[in-house]
Amino acid sequence: MKNDTGKRFVLGILFVLLLGGCVHEGVEWEYRSLPPSPYVAGNDYMEIAYPRAVGGAAADSVNRAIETYLHSVFGMGGAADSVTLAEAVDSLLVLRRRDSLYGSSSPYDLRATGWVRTCGRVASVRLQTYVLTGGAQGDLRVKIMNFDLRDGRRLEAADLFVDTVRMRALNRIAFEKMLFDKGLSGDVLLVAPDRLPLPRNIGIDSSGVTMRYDPYRIAPYAFGDMEYRIPYDEVEPLLRRIARR
Repeated sequence: MKNDTGKRFVLGILFVLLLGGCVHEGVEWEYRSLPPSPYVAGNDYMEIAYPRAVGGAAADSVNRAIETYLHSVFGMGGAADSVTLAEAVDSLLVLRRRDSLYGSSSPYDLRATGWVRTCGRVASVRLQTYVLTGGAQGDLRVKIMNFDLRDGRRLEAADLFVDTVRMRALNRIAFEKMLFDKGLSGDVLLVAPDRLPLPRNIGIDSSGVTMRYDPYRIAPYAFGDMEYRIPYDEVEPLLRRIARR
């Protein structure tokens, strides 16, 4: 699991580096890495890096949302507004030393990476995290957040699409195609196909819209993440002006 996860994180870093120099609404993007924690010991592994907005009116709001989410993943011993992300990670690593249940023989593996895509005035920030604090497998998560690059406001589906009912219908067609391509049937779903909700993780760029359902959201965990794309030309009539290229 660690090797596969590491490969995916390296790919994430490469995606970010390819975006160097992108500027929208006065916002540029850099890649911020947390320095190694002094509490990393033995076989512990820590590699936490994420995109950070620089310049423009939106930067502070965007960065606050990104770090608040990462704090919720790695945070221990304090609220996001009173404890920095580095301090939160330190607290998590210190816990291993205190907790006799694990002891020094049970290494921690803490990773984060991410990248940014833009379309119109929308920035889609994708964050991927992996936390192993004991047991056979860690917790791998993906979060996609959309921001208005003018002011940093978080955007929901209704802010991206002019008609979420029609968007659900278009998404259902794309979802059924994804199932067919994977050789799956709608019988595997935990919801009726005609009641398929829009996913919580929606990303947008100039080539289309990414739809991603987390495990357990609409199908058993064994089917893993369900992710697919709807080409831009198909979704363009339903995009609000803010999200058009």
